[in-house]
Amino acid sequence: MGGHILAIGGGGVLSAGSKLEELLLELSGKPRPRVAFLPTATADSGERIALFHDAFRGRDCDVDVVTLFGMPERPAERIAAADAVYVNGGNTANALAVWRVHGVDRALREVWERGGVLGGWSAGAI
Repeated sequence: MGGHILAIGGGGVLSAGSKLEELLLELSGKPRPRVAFLPTATADSGERIALFHDAFRGRDCDVDVVTLFGMPERPAERIAAADAVYVNGGNTANALAVWRVHGVDRALREVWERGGVLGGWSAGAI
């Protein structure tokens, strides 16, 4: 049995108090879910990472930003350990290519197959 996919068209994401981020956490079914953020589609934008931290600050979850540019540390393992994965908008083709190199594509499937949540907006919704 698969998990949930939360595909978001854009707008209203990564903001304090956003109902979309709250829904992502709720769909995990965990009292304190582990949320991994993949900002790959914007080349690991520091601005997007800061927005992610701001949006999830004070929420009942543990967060992990998994960057893939530079020298990534066990990215597939960290993604596979998440209860929910949130994916940034940006360049879909670049994100998919980089994910395949690091095994993130397979890790995302693992999360979904065990009942986790895959969420994202714009390119991240694809």
